[in-house]
Amino acid sequence: MGSVAPSRAAVNTLYRAAEHLARGRALIGASPHADGYINVEWEKSGIWYTALLWHDRMDLMIDDEVNDNFQSRTVPLDAGALTDFLRFSE
Repeated sequence: MGSVAPSRAAVNTLYRAAEHLARGRALIGASPHADGYINVEWEKSGIWYTALLWHDRMDLMIDDEVNDNFQSRTVPLDAGALTDFLRFSE
C-alpha cells in the first residue's frame, strides 16, 4: 500500500509545529520521512520526548529510561494538544 502525500498546507503546518516543539529545547532532530510525517525528538534529564507529526494527528511518545517507563498516545494535530504535550515535557 502506498501513502497519500499530504498537501503543501499540511506540510507547512507540520514544519510550524516542529519549529514550535524545538523552541527552547535540546532538540535531537527534526526530520521529514517518506511516509509523510515529521519526526521531532528532544531529551531532558534522561527522558526522551518524540513527536511524530502527521497531517492530521500526532503520535507522542515519552521514554523515561531512568525509571523504565514508556508512554505513547495519538492525538489530533491541533494547538491545544501540542501545548499540553509541551507543558508536560518542560
